[in-house]
Amino acid sequence: MEKQRKFVIWKSSFLVEIPKVYQYLFCAFLGILIGKFFVLKSPLFVLLTIGGLFFLIFSLAKPEIGILAMVFTISSIIFEPALPLVPIPVGSLHLTDVLLISLLAMIPFKLFTDKNFRISRTPLDWPLLLFYAAAVISSCIAIIYYKLDFNIVMRQFRHVTYYLIFFVVTNLIREIKHIKFLIKGLFSIATFVGIAMIIQAIVGESIRLMPGRIEKAGTLGQVYEATRILPPGQTLIYVVFITTVCTIIFIDKPISKSSYFYILLIVGIGILLTYNRNYWVSIIFSLSIFMILISKKGKKRVLAWFMITTILMSVFSFTFFSIGGRSKEYLISVSERLSSLFEGEKMFRSETLNYRRLENEYALRQIVKHPLFGIGLANAYRPYVLGSGDWFYHQYIHNGYLWILLKMGLIGFLPFLWFYIYFLYRGFSNWKKIEDVFLKSAVIGFTLSGAGILLAVIVNPMFMQWFSIVVIASMIGLTEASIRFNRCELKKRD
Repeated sequence: MEKQRKFVIWKSSFLVEIPKVYQYLFCAFLGILIGKFFVLKSPLFVLLTIGGLFFLIFSLAKPEIGILAMVFTISSIIFEPALPLVPIPVGSLHLTDVLLISLLAMIPFKLFTDKNFRISRTPLDWPLLLFYAAAVISSCIAIIYYKLDFNIVMRQFRHVTYYLIFFVVTNLIREIKHIKFLIKGLFSIATFVGIAMIIQAIVGESIRLMPGRIEKAGTLGQVYEATRILPPGQTLIYVVFITTVCTIIFIDKPISKSSYFYILLIVGIGILLTYNRNYWVSIIFSLSIFMILISKKGKKRVLAWFMITTILMSVFSFTFFSIGGRSKEYLISVSERLSSLFEGEKMFRSETLNYRRLENEYALRQIVKHPLFGIGLANAYRPYVLGSGDWFYHQYIHNGYLWILLKMGLIGFLPFLWFYIYFLYRGFSNWKKIEDVFLKSAVIGFTLSGAGILLAVIVNPMFMQWFSIVVIASMIGLTEASIRFNRCELKKRD
């Protein structure tokens, strides 16, 4: 390498070298851009823009930081309207859109500039690409055939685009330290969300600390003086809860020395505060599968931890009940919400389920009429049945399977099932082969979470929610990255 003629922009796992002539052109362009900004914009805006550019460059060099930044921004407690927009000729982009596009662009860029870089192929690549192609077709149908507003359609298409985080993880996260850093980062963000939810529960609905649904908890028409909290981080704390249980079982540490135990408590309280019964049922389902899969020693550890947790919950419940006030209301409301799962006919005839049955009926009519290509992203599938407040929900459907089938037809639904079911198959097939205990815990945790999501999606459209897509794509990508790393390590020994 001729140091006089080359300029090293960044060195991490790769080197990006630019000839000297391009250095001058880049510096000149940057200088003109900054000068123009200083004339047209405020100094604060310029400083924020420069700071954003530096963070973008840093994220391109450290993709794991960029991925965590997207998770934190979209799937935690950040208010989306507070995020600045980047104007483009046909609309605008969120900062996370710029980050995702830049990270995706790094894959072909590294392929052409780094001789040692190779595309990391996985069995999930083609089904995901076919699903994304179906989303493109669905968007075109909505805009060209149904004449829907371009920006409204692109908003939903943008959400689907975040499934491509999978490729960022599988191609740019190559080393075990980066895989572990990313997994631990997800744990940290989930813990932060859990703490914020606990604080929100203490202050109540009067002070809004996060976006999402912040409302009084209620069950079958009964309202309580307790706060139900459904932030964008709800899917993340669900996934981290199950993964933390797996980590605790496989990493043998005393309670006092296990940071994962405290993470479990925090995200566990967060799960309760969602009052989302589909999360609770999914957790029971996933952990039941876990009990079948693990060894006798693992089963004993699960039972021991279950007893410890039961004792702690009993102590806390007795304390809250004795204190009275809002603490007692939280205890009663959670208990009633849980017991409502066994209410039978009363639950079946509840207003919530009646409304969702109505949604499904309208959706199935449209699916029968448009089975192959669907009705297009962001297209309405039913009339306004709830009056003026129904402007959003006439596009929204709680059943995630019907959502994909309705909007993208079979050309989108079948590739997505292929992608997701194959992820579960590979997770369940490979987790025991992974030698690193932490990665093994993460892979089985992510896989069990994914299995639970199959149930939850019947009433909770996690497959098409922006904040859920980011988490799902990240955990599937990390599962593949962990399997690939373990396979490479085994090959080195042979």
